[in-house]
Amino acid sequence: MGKSLADQLLSAGLVDAKRIKQVQKDKRKEQKQQPKGQLSAQEEQRKKVELARAEKAEQDRLLNEKRLQAEREKEIRIQVKQLLQQHAVAADGEVRFNFKDASTGKIRYLFVSENQQTLLASGQLLICANGKRLVMVNRETAERVKERLPQAVLFDAKELNTNTAAQDDDDAYKDFPI
Repeated sequence: MGKSLADQLLSAGLVDAKRIKQVQKDKRKEQKQQPKGQLSAQEEQRKKVELARAEKAEQDRLLNEKRLQAEREKEIRIQVKQLLQQHAVAADGEVRFNFKDASTGKIRYLFVSENQQTLLASGQLLICANGKRLVMVNRETAERVKERLPQAVLFDAKELNTNTAAQDDDDAYKDFPI
């Protein structure tokens, strides 16, 4: 069996027996003086280091989660942009189509043809935001966009009609026609 460190130092002649006994005596005194239930300075330091390491790991996990979420959002925005570019209906015409922007609540407009105006009013065409540009797309494409990024759809006539119908049901004067 191997010798203890004290025995090895003694046999090498680096320390004498008197010094070894003094160190052991001091160590026992330190342990006796320490009240039960309290930790030594080394153990306290070790616990602080472990706590700091755990906090750092939690911070790293949160930062990684935020980074991954930002990457997912960026991928979604890229997908929406591609969908809108591929399936955009060109707004050609001289009829000014006014609509309420669902994201800001402001009135905006788009110049369209008469046919496009009727399709927008019937809900077959919808207006979406592609960055700062307004883009008209068919309902199927708009539904795909809405699945990924709902705030990109700015105008939907069918959704507008269902909202006004719900308001009409709550109308206090509906029994009194004009």
